[in-house]
Amino acid sequence: METTTAVCSTLQRQDCAVLTAVAHKLKGSVIQMSAPRLFESAKRLEELGREGELTEASSVCTDVEACLAEVHAALRKLIAGGFSS
Repeated sequence: METTTAVCSTLQRQDCAVLTAVAHKLKGSVIQMSAPRLFESAKRLEELGREGELTEASSVCTDVEACLAEVHAALRKLIAGGFSS
């Protein structure tokens, strides 16, 4: 959740450049996780940062947080169930 904290912080500071960089980093991280909704939300957040559209970025940040929570829950469930050989 460190990334979402960074996103929220950049939104409060109105820092488009850092928002773009953090969203880009998140997008790169999730592409390997097969989480398309999270990827698309991070991609949109990056675009909004580039465009300076911080008003819409706030709602997309909320979506990113929800997507991350879903991914975390799925990973916890997978780990709890163990891995078959």
